[in-house]
Amino acid sequence: MTVLASTPSGGESLTVNVTDDGPGMTQSEASQVFTPFYRAPAARQSETAGAGLGLALSQSIIEAHGGTITVRSAPGEGARFTFTLNNDFTQRALDVRI
Repeated sequence: MTVLASTPSGGESLTVNVTDDGPGMTQSEASQVFTPFYRAPAARQSETAGAGLGLALSQSIIEAHGGTITVRSAPGEGARFTFTLNNDFTQRALDVRI
């Protein structure tokens, strides 16, 4: 897993990319990944436990802070999640040097 953070747009926002090298998802699976309790078939067949709540909760928290989260994935190519926080939230993060 790789995590990269940047402040494009002159520091007015904070963008974080989280990339994994997992099995990836189809577009249909990716479109449902933020739905509570959803787990892609590959995730259900793996030994990794989970209830399918982590990404739904992540989306709720990020959106409650005025941000957005997206996913890009393809079967066999892992997934890349990108979230962005703007304005006041970004300034506070920069002030504490995340």
